[in-house]
Amino acid sequence: MASVKNAVLKVVVQTTRSLAHVEDVATFGRIMSGSAPNLAPRKYGSTQPLKGELNYLAIEEQLKHVYSGNGEDVLFGCGNPVAGYMNFDAAKGVRAWSNGFHGTWDFSSAVNYLHEAHAVLREGALAYNAAYAGMSVGGGNFASVNIQDPRQNFGVVNGIVVPPVSISGIQALHGICWVNIFGEKYIEFFERSLLAKVPCYKSEFLDNGRYFLFQVTEHPEEMFAEHGVKLTNQIREVLGHPRAFQDYPRPVAEKRIPPWLLEFEAPSFDFSELRIPSHPV
Repeated sequence: MASVKNAVLKVVVQTTRSLAHVEDVATFGRIMSGSAPNLAPRKYGSTQPLKGELNYLAIEEQLKHVYSGNGEDVLFGCGNPVAGYMNFDAAKGVRAWSNGFHGTWDFSSAVNYLHEAHAVLREGALAYNAAYAGMSVGGGNFASVNIQDPRQNFGVVNGIVVPPVSISGIQALHGICWVNIFGEKYIEFFERSLLAKVPCYKSEFLDNGRYFLFQVTEHPEEMFAEHGVKLTNQIREVLGHPRAFQDYPRPVAEKRIPPWLLEFEAPSFDFSELRIPSHPV
């Protein structure tokens, strides 16, 4: 049993099209209820308190009620056995940093259901033709964030300190996550032959080569141990494109520029659907 303090498990599936449509959100709910019942949300709603028990047999009708007054984004609450939340974002504006599915669960109990989290990542990526999908463990309590003392936001898993985790991957990769799935554009961007050489615990091409999955270490907290950090650095060297990552070594002149104003190396994605101002209900 893992020793855990102040840590969460985060799964992100990012697409270049809107996932705010009722049909898409309902489909993901059904995926989770079948493949990851212990991580699946129990309640729905866009504001606290979350209300309404989720019925996967009538989820589309329930979501229509939620959508009737709550715009593009939908939030779900997870109860026993794993506390947490899920949300679907429809990006707007010039950048598309966070569009797609985001799930965050308390790692102290989610560690018992990592096989289900893997299923959410894989099935979600394939179901929605994801540009990028990632999963990692990080510090941070989703109920509160300590701004005065950022170290309070770090977590500990089996004695290994883990920093807060933030996963993104459309217009700039946040970093190398514990488990990563690249869609076709990223496979082309990094080159298939180089991806096959990535040094990691496990890697494979999925869906007849349309996706590439690689898991850096056996256990998620090992990412922050010495051998995990070394592997991560080796992977980035193999992949090349240092400016594809948000934390690339910046020249002094760029250090004070916020990341959303910087230019990164990334595949050329079509974001036209994300700019649609409203979704059909």
